[in-house]
Amino acid sequence: MKRSLRLLVAAASLTSATAFAEIKIDGVLNEPEWERAQVFTDFKVTQPYTLGVPRHPTEVRLLGTPQGIVVGFRCTQPPSTPRQLAQTPRDADNNGDRVNVYVDLNADAQVAYNVTIALAGSLQDATLTNENQYSTDWDSDVEYAITQTDQEWFVELLLPWTTAPMKNADAPKRTIGIAFDRVIGATQERSASAGVSFTRPRYVSEFPKVEIDQYPGSLLHFFPYASVANDMVDDKVDTKLGADIQWKPSANFQLTAALNPDFGQVEADELVVNFDAIEVLFSDKRPFFAENQALFDIRVPETDSQRLTARDRLLYTRRIGGARDDDPNQAADIDGAVKIVKVAKKKGEPSVVPSIETTLNKTYPIARPMFMYTPGTPPPHIQKYLDWLKAYAPPAAQGMNFSESGPVPAQGEVAQQIFWYTAFTADAVKPGLPVVNEDGTPKWRMAPSPHGVYWKDGMKLGYQDVGSWTLMKSTPDDRAKAAWLYAQFVTSKTVDVKKSHVGLTFIRESTIRDKSFTERAPKLGGLVEFYRSPARVQWSPTGTNVPDYPKLAQLWWQAVGDASSGAKTAQEAMDSLCSEQEKVMQRLERAGVQGDIGPKLAEEHDLEFWNKDAVAKGNLAPQLKIENEKEKPVTVNYDELVKSWQSN
Repeated sequence: MKRSLRLLVAAASLTSATAFAEIKIDGVLNEPEWERAQVFTDFKVTQPYTLGVPRHPTEVRLLGTPQGIVVGFRCTQPPSTPRQLAQTPRDADNNGDRVNVYVDLNADAQVAYNVTIALAGSLQDATLTNENQYSTDWDSDVEYAITQTDQEWFVELLLPWTTAPMKNADAPKRTIGIAFDRVIGATQERSASAGVSFTRPRYVSEFPKVEIDQYPGSLLHFFPYASVANDMVDDKVDTKLGADIQWKPSANFQLTAALNPDFGQVEADELVVNFDAIEVLFSDKRPFFAENQALFDIRVPETDSQRLTARDRLLYTRRIGGARDDDPNQAADIDGAVKIVKVAKKKGEPSVVPSIETTLNKTYPIARPMFMYTPGTPPPHIQKYLDWLKAYAPPAAQGMNFSESGPVPAQGEVAQQIFWYTAFTADAVKPGLPVVNEDGTPKWRMAPSPHGVYWKDGMKLGYQDVGSWTLMKSTPDDRAKAAWLYAQFVTSKTVDVKKSHVGLTFIRESTIRDKSFTERAPKLGGLVEFYRSPARVQWSPTGTNVPDYPKLAQLWWQAVGDASSGAKTAQEAMDSLCSEQEKVMQRLERAGVQGDIGPKLAEEHDLEFWNKDAVAKGNLAPQLKIENEKEKPVTVNYDELVKSWQSN
C-alpha cells in the first residue's frame, strides 16, 4: 500500500492599490460610494425569450473603484416564490437562484468574462468568445458576499482590475460592455438587462456600452509549496519544492511562471468510456495552462462533414507533459514554464492581446498564419426551420433548448406540443403558472400517442427511458453492500411515493396505485390515468441498447436535414440513414470492443424477405408497403379516452 502526505508550506500574495474609501464586500450595499453608482433596472425575460416583464424586479448597481469593478444586486423575491439553494462545486451548472455578471473589458466583443453567483454561495466563472462560446477554464479572483431578508436577497462582488489583460489600462475612464441577468430557480425564468440573451447568435457584441472610472493597479502573487510522498512499499521518500508566480505590473501586461509546478492540486478527470478510435478532448485543469486558454478557441469545420458548426482549439495543452521519450508509460516532468499574455513588438510600443482579430491582421507580434471558418448563410434545411419558427412559433420557441421543453410551455405561450416527456409534467403543474387554473387543475391535457397506417394492435406507440442499479463485479464488497442498501432505500415504497410527488416519474406499481395519487389525479392532466391504463405497456422500455449513441444520433440529424431541404425524399433520407448507421455498427462489430453486448448484424435481404420472416415468427414488423399511406385521420374524444383508461 502506498500512502502520501502533502504539506503546504506557505503562500504569499502582494498587491498594491491607491488609498481610497474602500467598499467592504459583505453583501450589504450601505457605503456612501454606492450613491454615485450606475443603476440598471431594465430587466426583460429572456428564458423563455418573451422580452416580457419579469415576475420579480431586479436592481443592479455598477461602480469603478480603486479595488476594481464592484457590482451590487438587489433581487426582490417574496416568500410566495420559494428560493432554491442549490450547492454545487465550482464551475458546475447550478439550477438554483443565481445572478450573472458579463463584462467585455475592452468593449470590442472579442472576449467577455462571466461570473455566476448562486444564492447558496456557489461560484462559476467563464470566458465567452465567438459571441456566445463558454469556457470554464478561466478562474477569476472575484470576491463576493450574499445576504438575505424575507422579501429580498443581495449579492455584492468585486472584480479586481488585474482580473484580465486590458487595453489602455492607464486611462482615467474606461468604456466596457456590460450585461447582467438573474435566474429564479423555482420557475427557471431568466431575466436580463436590456433583454440580451446568450441563446441569440449575437450576444457579446450586443452588450450595452457604459463608461466607468478606472484606476491603475498592480499585483504580484507568489505561491511556494513543498510536498513529501512516502512510498512505504519501496521505502522511498520523494520531496518536491516549487512555486507559482504571477506578476501584473499593470493590466496591460501579465507574466505567469511556474517552477516545478504542483500538479497535485489538480482535480481528476471525469471517467469517460470511449469505444471509438477518436481520443476524448479533456480541458486542461492545471492552473498555469488553463488561464485564458479560451483565447485560442475558434470556429473550424468538423472533420467528417461540411457543416461549419464545430469549435476547435488551436493549442491543446494537455499534450504538454505527456509520455516521456525514454519511458512511454511515465509522464514527462515539467521543471518550469513561462507564459506572457500580452506582447509588444518593441520596447515602448503598445502591447497586444492575442485574439482572432489581432492574429488575422498580424498586429499580434508572434502571430502565425491561421484559417478561420464561419457558418455564413444557413443551408436550405436550416433556413426552412428558421422561416417556420418565425412565421408560426411564439418568440420563446426560437431560443429554446431541450431542457426548456418543460418550463417554456408552462409559461402559457404554446398551444400544442407534439413531443412530450412525462418528466416535463412537474414543470407544468406548479400553482400560479399561466397554464394552471386557480383551483390547481391544469388548463392542458395529455393526449394519446398518435400512430399511422403501419401501426398494428400490439405495436408500441412510444418509449420509456428506464434504467437499473448495476453493481460491477470489480466493486469492492463493502462499497457494493453500501450501494445495495442505498438502492433499497431510494426505491422503497415510502421514499418513492414522496419522490414521485415531486418529480412525477414513477418506478413502482404501488406508487401509481397509491391513494395520494388518486386524490391528486385531477391536477395532473391525465398522467395518473395514463400510468394506470393498458396504454402504458404500449410504450417500450429502453436501456443501454444503442451501440454508439453520439455517432448514430448525428447521422439521424443529417438525414432529417436532407429530407427537410428537399435534397432527398423522405424514403431516400431514411434509406441513407439506415445505410450509414449500419456502417457504424459494422465497424463496432468487426472491432469487437463491446464484446458479447455489441451489435451483430444479420445478412442483408429485401423487405419481402424480412416481412415473411416476421410473419413466421409471429412478429408485427416490418410491414409491406401500403399504397395509401395517408388515410383519413380519426379524432378520438378525449373525455371518452380518459374514461376508458379509468375503467381499467
